[in-house]
Amino acid sequence: MPIPRVSDEDAWALYARAIGHRVRAARERKGLSQDRAAAESGISRTHFQRIEQGMGNGSAANPSLRTFARIASALGVEARELLPPSNVGEDG
Repeated sequence: MPIPRVSDEDAWALYARAIGHRVRAARERKGLSQDRAAAESGISRTHFQRIEQGMGNGSAANPSLRTFARIASALGVEARELLPPSNVGEDG
């Protein structure tokens, strides 16, 4: 029996959650609260929280490249460290 294919939307939602987990782990390693990390990133705490959860306005979080770079900088990591492998959510 074939494995059901994950839709592009579902795959992006899984990828966004994986990014969120990496953002949260980096924030916690640095010992920052969400408030502090958001302030240092130049975004609201609510926006930062949604990115960590992988959700935003009812769909997968999709921060701008500028916001993503600011978050990485605030967390003291390279942006690429926040990106999971590209095959997250694929059916293999």
